[in-house]
Amino acid sequence: MKNLIFIFLICTLFGCERRPLVYEKEGNCVVAINVNWEHLPIKPLGMSVICYPRDGSIPTTVSTNNVDKTNVTLKEGIYDIVVFNQIPSDFRRLKFTGLDLYSSIGIESVPVVTDAQWLDGIQLHENPEHFASETLEGFEVTCDMIDIQSKATAPNHSLYFKPIKATYLLKIKINIQNIKNLRAARSVICNLSSNYHICDCSRENSAASHSLNKWELFIDENDKTSGYITSSIEIFGISDNKSIVNKLRLNLQLRDKEATELITEFIVNDELKIDNANMVIALNLQLKDPLPDIDIDGDDGGFDADIGDWEDDIIQDVEIKNIKN
Repeated sequence: MKNLIFIFLICTLFGCERRPLVYEKEGNCVVAINVNWEHLPIKPLGMSVICYPRDGSIPTTVSTNNVDKTNVTLKEGIYDIVVFNQIPSDFRRLKFTGLDLYSSIGIESVPVVTDAQWLDGIQLHENPEHFASETLEGFEVTCDMIDIQSKATAPNHSLYFKPIKATYLLKIKINIQNIKNLRAARSVICNLSSNYHICDCSRENSAASHSLNKWELFIDENDKTSGYITSSIEIFGISDNKSIVNKLRLNLQLRDKEATELITEFIVNDELKIDNANMVIALNLQLKDPLPDIDIDGDDGGFDADIGDWEDDIIQDVEIKNIKN
């Protein structure tokens, strides 16, 4: 009987297939995210980092008030990373879209509810807030990085970002003769981009119209009848669709008792001078004819930089032309 037990043990030890033991590595890698915000006019109060795994699993998101540096903890895999100022809920004049996928994440301007008669069916959009972002595609966390991390007390890998602005500063200057007769100005620029696609910095839509209601007036020191008005706003920029026609509607109110209004609309595509390095778009215009001579209202206080509602307007057409450089 003892012999049979011995033979059974021998067969068990040497007769069965032996497979190597495989230990599945589980762990994370802590990556330091370093950010330079020099492209924004002011340093943000917060930032977001979203790491999108290419295997389709749930993104890793970090939101923090430390805008210079933060850490993200990632498992083994390949990631597309997005860094931007603030968190989505901090923005009041921006709407985020497609946050669940790297390929679809974007922002768009928010429509304004208004019943202003002078807009004549134009849908205004809010001027977007300052937004800056940068992406890194195909960042890989390897097994070796996780092995090193297991022996380290601090992040063993660092990434550096310098987010660029998504918005342009639009600066408009309009030269005017007989400028002493001008009481107020307002304008709408139409068919601008209403969205910004973060992963490729594209601007696809052209549904945004923006109003410019605050203007400054400047008088020529050498010719008191000449001068110009200026205004500026933040916009997403010009649509990448080159067939879009960009228009500007200009309304000028005179200083006579009737508060005569001069109104015109014209195409500005060729006059929009884009400076991508500084994210500025300049538009210089000039009235072709001087403002008409009028009897100035004795109670009029001069140019109004911030207009209210214009009532009982008398509307006339005025032709404008572009400044020749």
